[in-house]
Amino acid sequence: MTYKQIQEDVITTQSCYTFDYNGKPCGIDPVDGTFNLWYGDADYNFPNMKELFEARVFDGKSLKEIIGSIKNYGEG
Repeated sequence: MTYKQIQEDVITTQSCYTFDYNGKPCGIDPVDGTFNLWYGDADYNFPNMKELFEARVFDGKSLKEIIGSIKNYGEG
């Protein structure tokens, strides 16, 4: 799993992708030109993928930093 793969999946299919991190459900959902990201009960909205991948919303870490630790990644 790589940053580029996740970005291509979300942008190409315009579908929601879910995964688990640190025992919590997470996901990325493209909505009306923006990107919704959730981690457990927290919900965030970003204007672009760059900001989404760099935001430190996963217990102080960014999605770029945790990619190797996510589980159950898939379209859903």
